[in-house]
Amino acid sequence: MRARHSTTGRSWAARLTVAAVAVAGLGLAPTAQAAPAADEPDVDLIAWYKLDEISGTVATDASGNERHGTVDGAATWNAGDGFRFSGGATGSGNAIALPDDLLAGADDVTIDFDVRVDPALSGNWFIFNLGNDAVYPDGTGYLFVTGTDSSSRLRATIADAGYASEQSIARAGGLDRSVWKHVTYVVDGGTPAEPGSAQLYEDGVLVASTDALTISPADLGEPDGSTTKNFLGRSAYPDNSFQGEIRDFRIYDGLLDAADAADRAEPTVAPAVAADAAALDLGDLSAVATDLSLPVRGENGARIAWASSAPDVISAAGKVTLGAAPVTVDLTATLTMGVATETRRFTATTVPGASDEDMVEAAAAALNVPNLDDVRGNLTLPATSLGADVAWTSSAPGVITATGEVTRPGAGADAVDVELVATVTRGAATTTRTFAARVVPAPTAEATTAYFFPYFTGEQAGGEKIFFGASQGNDALHWDELNDGQAVLTSSYGEKGLRDPFIIRSPEGDKFFLIATDLQIAAGGNFTQAQQTGSLHLEIWESTDLVTWSDQRHVKVSSDYAGNTWAPEAHWDEASGSYLVYWASNLYDSTETAGRNALTNYNRMMVVSTRDFVTFTEPQTWIDVKRANGRGMIDSTVIEDDGTYYRLTKDEASMTIRQERSTDLTARVSGSLPTTTSAPGWQLIRERVGVGEPNGWGGTFTNGEGPTVFKANEGDVNTGGAETWFLFQDQPSYHGGQGYVPFSSNDLDSGVWTSVAEQADLPLSPRHGTVLPITQREYERLLASYQPDLLAKSVADAAVSTRQGVAPELPATVAVTYADGSTRDVPVTWPAVDPADYAGPGTFTVTARPVAGSPLEATVTVTVTDAADPVVVLTTTTSAPTSGWFTRTPVTVRVAASDDSGVASVELSVDGGPWQTAAAATATVDVAGQGPHEVRARATDVTGNRSAVVTLELQTDSEAPVTRADVAARTVTVRSADEWSGVARVEVRLGSGSWARYVGPVTVPAAETVVQYRGVDVAGNTEVTNSVTVPAAGVVLRGSSTAAVVAPSSVVFGKTKASVRVRVSGRGGVPSGSVRVLDGSTLLATGTLRAGSVQVALPRRALEVGRHRLSVVYSGDAVFSGSQDAVSVKVTKAPSKVKAKVSPKKITTRSKARVSVSVSSHGAKAGKVTVKVTKKVRGKTKTYVTKKAVVSAKGKASVRLPRLKQGTYTVRVTYAGSESAAKATTTTRLVVRR
Repeated sequence: MRARHSTTGRSWAARLTVAAVAVAGLGLAPTAQAAPAADEPDVDLIAWYKLDEISGTVATDASGNERHGTVDGAATWNAGDGFRFSGGATGSGNAIALPDDLLAGADDVTIDFDVRVDPALSGNWFIFNLGNDAVYPDGTGYLFVTGTDSSSRLRATIADAGYASEQSIARAGGLDRSVWKHVTYVVDGGTPAEPGSAQLYEDGVLVASTDALTISPADLGEPDGSTTKNFLGRSAYPDNSFQGEIRDFRIYDGLLDAADAADRAEPTVAPAVAADAAALDLGDLSAVATDLSLPVRGENGARIAWASSAPDVISAAGKVTLGAAPVTVDLTATLTMGVATETRRFTATTVPGASDEDMVEAAAAALNVPNLDDVRGNLTLPATSLGADVAWTSSAPGVITATGEVTRPGAGADAVDVELVATVTRGAATTTRTFAARVVPAPTAEATTAYFFPYFTGEQAGGEKIFFGASQGNDALHWDELNDGQAVLTSSYGEKGLRDPFIIRSPEGDKFFLIATDLQIAAGGNFTQAQQTGSLHLEIWESTDLVTWSDQRHVKVSSDYAGNTWAPEAHWDEASGSYLVYWASNLYDSTETAGRNALTNYNRMMVVSTRDFVTFTEPQTWIDVKRANGRGMIDSTVIEDDGTYYRLTKDEASMTIRQERSTDLTARVSGSLPTTTSAPGWQLIRERVGVGEPNGWGGTFTNGEGPTVFKANEGDVNTGGAETWFLFQDQPSYHGGQGYVPFSSNDLDSGVWTSVAEQADLPLSPRHGTVLPITQREYERLLASYQPDLLAKSVADAAVSTRQGVAPELPATVAVTYADGSTRDVPVTWPAVDPADYAGPGTFTVTARPVAGSPLEATVTVTVTDAADPVVVLTTTTSAPTSGWFTRTPVTVRVAASDDSGVASVELSVDGGPWQTAAAATATVDVAGQGPHEVRARATDVTGNRSAVVTLELQTDSEAPVTRADVAARTVTVRSADEWSGVARVEVRLGSGSWARYVGPVTVPAAETVVQYRGVDVAGNTEVTNSVTVPAAGVVLRGSSTAAVVAPSSVVFGKTKASVRVRVSGRGGVPSGSVRVLDGSTLLATGTLRAGSVQVALPRRALEVGRHRLSVVYSGDAVFSGSQDAVSVKVTKAPSKVKAKVSPKKITTRSKARVSVSVSSHGAKAGKVTVKVTKKVRGKTKTYVTKKAVVSAKGKASVRLPRLKQGTYTVRVTYAGSESAAKATTTTRLVVRR
């Protein structure tokens, strides 16, 4: 062994004055944090951080060794009473950095401090770390204490490397939160050859120890003693930062013994106990008439145990029993916190009881029979009330007997009203009270097709509540969380924590009872304390539909001799007509809780009976076998098959499940566990159930608890049709797991359970709960209430086509609409298609269920086409001109299709426009407009084959060229242009001479000469003859001026007609001749001057929508030269009007409506229309259908709507417009009847 410091206990701290701190409130501080007293333990202080500063960033070392700490982050001093740590993810909170190498050379170390843990702190965290950085699983050494580890334990640990080198001592259950606690960790370093020891004290009491320590604090770091991450409030790992307060933190180079630890704790715990004692107040006790509420825990953390001088009058739990005369009772409260204890005595006097006459009236008034307005099962008819006897009679004993057995009317029958009369008697006094009961008919039997799973998730903050899961249909191994993974039921009573929820269906089938453990570890509780002074109550809810739950009931079922009431379950006992309810309890010799020790006691399985989960019989032992100190039998669950009951129970000797069977559910086990040959009663089938099987996390199942067993539904996808049972065992972190592990068996008598964990997908972190088979209606009701985005409401149909003899390619997904209004593409597995179905032309359907648990089917319609596509021919009805340009528009194009099976329809599209369909083998289309055009056509035969697209290109030019002449001296120059086919030639003639091809400027003779000219384009269009007059030689043309005005300047396409008013003026005369109006090179109109003016009308459809600048050109005459002006005109889209008609007149949920659309406009009507069907739902507009359709050139379109549910809908039709027609909208009403 290494040389060690040691010390004997001294009461140096015990002499501190505590009278001044006997006050109510929180935040009590030790009364002395000055320099060590003369009789302080004779070990050296490495460092002492009082943490009594009020400002600054230095944490002073009061040991005199100058090892001062430095605040990292916010300096949140607690007004001289410690340092407040903020907490934060991955070490982001504030902390106090301590000097490097603090433990160098120290083989024996004691860490001693006060700590108050914030209730909001969760996850992994250290109170302090002395050592180096670590990244799981690697490290070079560290030493720490955590108030709540991942297994909800107070734990102290030392490691000389990484995670695998950790050596820990721990106490079950974490540190209490929100109160000051004193912790002492003593490390007597050792080696494998000479092991050392470690002790962990809470509030001066030893709670964990080891004598097999093979690490020394001096070993930390590389080289030994080298440590650089010494912190208060921070972990060696990237864990959460500590959240709470620390004060008086001492590091000793030596060992404190138990007496020293007690002395160091007393200044912390004694004031807390004194304050809690002083704060105790039971109110006025001079005339006690009702039960008293006796607190069991003080505000500063002291545990309170009660004793009564007359427990038959006022029990230690506060139960008051009144007698004929007043009774004075002494109630003594013993407050304990670690090494500190105080008592407080109260004197109470009860009031006298009432007379027999008063008592029978009170007893009658106190009678309560639950759920009489909705009787669904046997009733509890009390035989006594407030000490009086009660006898019952029934007006219909065939429905409700005088002892409460109920026979319900058959399914579909009327409810039956029954009068129950209670006769209450005490002594010679008697009275009656009548109760009206309504017995509802029995439900219709329904098969179970899914599963429901209530569970809790662990000891972390928020985990001790009840969560719901639902299977993915008839599949016991694949689950969805309900309520978005949030808790559904929370507790308002007791410890306000809920664990181990169990749900049972009534034998009639239409009522459910959910019971749970009243226990909360997350708030700082621990499992040892919970077995000594834990709850004696069950938390109970009931429901008739799994979504509407009763108010919580907090019902005491354990006796005052019990220390806990854990993992309740129930089973219907046909023989007694009641439910057997069973749970685990430690039983003690006294009702006094002070001095109880769960580590030397053990858990028994207790049992009671009830008919209504309101009134319970007195508890009896069901399994009473001590397996070792602190270890018994817990977590029983039962399933019945063919008259045999199979029970699975956790054996705490091995921390595994054992399976037994019996034909007598109520048979007791006492003294020793049954063997395979035990008889009568329970008989062993198998021990260590499931051990060694894969656990689904890459390891094996080693230990477990909280079993839940259930029979698979008929048709469960995992069973292959075989009779199957499933067993879920909870393997929590403190048993090396992460939650439930599922197993299956085909033979309950074999006890052989095979892991199915690898193929399972359970809810996130489920812990001890129940799986209940449920019907389809119950399943859909759960989804509708708690997770509507999982309840499928409709599935969109699909359609595909294939050629005969070719297997169809079915869609991989279908669109599913859910109860929350969302629509998602869901993968679908189709059944194999028989080749005979696609051997010849025709149609057939394939169906499948894409959503697990939903009866909705997806339907795909398969069209089988013949082997050949239709043949399509496109021609013009008039022969194509040799020039290749049609000069007369529109040009009519004809499509003709042929097919051996017959042609169903042909389609035509012009210039990339929408397809226009004709249900015939032939059709025509008119092609208008100038320039090149492309006509496309395709055809569909009666089997569904669609041909390839056939294209016909044609060119149209019905507009002649535009030609202008310029005169310079005696020379006329002519220019011509054509927008489409191009100019073929220009012709000129002088006077009345012959026309000649223009090849260049023309020189005219000296006499006045009229030069005529015209253009001819490639298409053969000949321009209207133009002329220019060249005056006789020596004659000079007078200048002209052209002024033009357009009215109106803004026109509507196809509707408004504009005119250009032109006036040409010249000096000394009135110009004559013609005026032309052009849009670029396109001639729009011409006019002849009269008295110098003309009004030229523009064609309504000559100009496209937009703004145009038009040229107004005067060509001149024999006296005046030519001139021109320009005007601007804006063309807007023609207004449109859309009409919608819904047919047929009567539309039902089984029929499909058709919306016929008609568009009228002066513009081009071809385009697209959108039909949207909406409905008001809860004040919001919900869209049910959106469809688009093509509007033909004649302004027609049609849309077929899908089937809709009953209701009144709004149909909104929106025409998108065209290049010359404006957008338009209309609405109409659609009424869908049943």
